[in-house]
Amino acid sequence: MQAITTKYLPCTPTKPQRIKADFGDKSITVNWDYSLEVAPNHIAAAKALIAKLSLGWTEATGFTDKEYVHIYLKGAE
Repeated sequence: MQAITTKYLPCTPTKPQRIKADFGDKSITVNWDYSLEVAPNHIAAAKALIAKLSLGWTEATGFTDKEYVHIYLKGAE
């Protein structure tokens, strides 16, 4: 079992709101999708990282008071 964490990054003077997904030393940052609620934005960022790394995992998502945690099972459907 592996875990991806995601966290919200607020806008800056030069960047929009974003979500950062981390997996060990690998990460991806995606812009906030205003058509989605909070949890789906975090899930979308985790899925973008999975696609980038070509992992082919399935997910189970939860959250702490500071971040969302996405646990993925390799080869499970």
